[in-house]
Order: sequence, then structure tokens, then C-alpha cells
Amino acid sequence: MTDVNGMPLVSVVLPTYNRARTLPRAIHSVLNQGYSNIELIVVDDASTDDTDALMASLHDPRIRYIKMEKNRGQCAARNIGLQAATGEFIAYQDSDDEWLADKLQRQMDAVLTAGKPDVTCFHMRIIYGRDANRVYGKGRSCCVPEISQPEHARDYVKMTHLQNLMAPQVMLISRSLVDKAGPWDELLVNSVDWDYSLRLVSKGHVIYIDEPLVVAYIQNDSISTMKKNMVRSQLRILLKLNRQEDVDRNILSHHFARIGTSLGRFGKPRSADKFLRRALWLAPGKPKNWARLAVNVLQRPSMRRPAKALP
Repeated sequence: MTDVNGMPLVSVVLPTYNRARTLPRAIHSVLNQGYSNIELIVVDDASTDDTDALMASLHDPRIRYIKMEKNRGQCAARNIGLQAATGEFIAYQDSDDEWLADKLQRQMDAVLTAGKPDVTCFHMRIIYGRDANRVYGKGRSCCVPEISQPEHARDYVKMTHLQNLMAPQVMLISRSLVDKAGPWDELLVNSVDWDYSLRLVSKGHVIYIDEPLVVAYIQNDSISTMKKNMVRSQLRILLKLNRQEDVDRNILSHHFARIGTSLGRFGKPRSADKFLRRALWLAPGKPKNWARLAVNVLQRPSMRRPAKALP
């Protein structure tokens, strides 16, 4: 669906749960975009705060509000939003973040100029509340992702195998690619954007804008701060990667070692041992992984039962 100027409709999907305090900022930053041919689909994941009243106070005809009957998580909310979307392009917003005023226009200009089908366009974002090393706290900030490779040398598939480059709020995706990528994985509670990005980069073209066009804020209840859930979800993603034939063994080794170390830290030494040994099998020439395994073995409690006293 295009407007009178021939510009395609962009459907913006915004999931929310108990974020009535920050939701107005997120919504207004979408509605105040220079690119105005949008529909904003707010999917309320069964909030129990004042979200209903807030949404009732907004009268912009571009807004569509969907209230879920029970809480099912961010991925289910996004999938419901996708089912309701009618645009030729899909964008995502988070309920505590802020788009800069020219974000959508810059992305649409880049996509339409490239003229490629099945395309994802993403950009940098400013994050307040953590630094580039994922150390969280007040006064910390960073700008991510910083991609050093020249454009002609970028392998977005391999880069995304190694680490996630795209948060939902930086994505603009052609509807054809969204359909090819499939739904968000509702079994994940964290790292959902990495899982989704892996499918996007493997099935379509990628455009990167080397400028921050979104401001993101880390809240006390931000999903990105749930450390144990992150390990569980990344484990599920790693097992998906492990089934693919195009993933570099060194990258797989890196992820097995990283998750193994986390499992050991969270009191799962036996599971940690398995993952660290798998990392070494994939890439035996990495001294750091041998050191990680040694530390895990030394910290592992003895499996021997104490000898019984003689009668």
C-alpha cells in the first residue's frame, strides 16, 4: 500500500508489557517520523499497569492497539503484530526506546536506492545504561555495532554467526524477507534478535547505515539483563547453529567455550565440562579454551563418595 507520493507503507510492530511509563516516548518517536506512511501496531502482552488508559488517550488513526488475553512473551507479541501488519516493509520498536526523527526516512531512502529484493536495513544505536563490554550501570553508554570492515569486504552472514549485529528497533525489512525468515522463536526468552537476525542475513540482502538512528535505554527490568535466561536462550541458538553446514568451526568453538564458561559460573560444572570439551574438539589449537577447561575441572567438586568408617 503506497501513499499519494508513491511511498510504500511501513508497518511498525511495538510489543509492550507494563511499560506505561516509557511507552509514550517510544510511540511518539514513531509517529513523529519524517517518513509518515506508517501504521503502528502496539501489541500489549497482557499488561497490568495503565497501558490500557494510555492507549485510549491516543487518537492518531495510524495506531492499532491489540491487547493479548494472557502474557506470552515478546516473541509471541511480535508474531501477533506481524499477522496484523499490512505494509510492504516491517520495522520494530521497543517500548522503552526512542527513534531519531529521520530514522525511517534514512532507511527507506537506502532501501529504495539499492533496489534489492528481500532486504534488511539496519544501523547503529546509542545505548544508555551499559558500555561496549556489556558492563551495566548508570552513566555508561556506547554506540553499537561498530563495523570496521570496508563495505566490499563485509560478510554479514559470518559476522552474525559470531555475534548479533541487529536489535529489533534498528531493523527495516521487506515483507517478502519477513515471510521467508519465518516467525520469532517463542521458546526463546532472550537473544531473540540474534536468532531472528541469523535467518534474515542468510535469506536476503543486507544494508548497513553507519550512523546511530535510535536511542536505547537499559531499564532495571530490561530483558537484556537477565543473565541466566540469556545463557539458556543462547544455548538453543547455538544448537541451531551447530546443525548448519556453513558455520566456521572456530566460531562454533568460541560459542561452545563461552556458554561452557557461563554454565560453570552458574554452578553447572558437568554441563560446562561437556561444552568446553566440545569447543576444544572443534578448535584444539586455542590455549584459552584449554585453560578454561582446566579451571572448570579444578573447581568441580570431587565425585568420589567418602569412605565408610570401619565397624
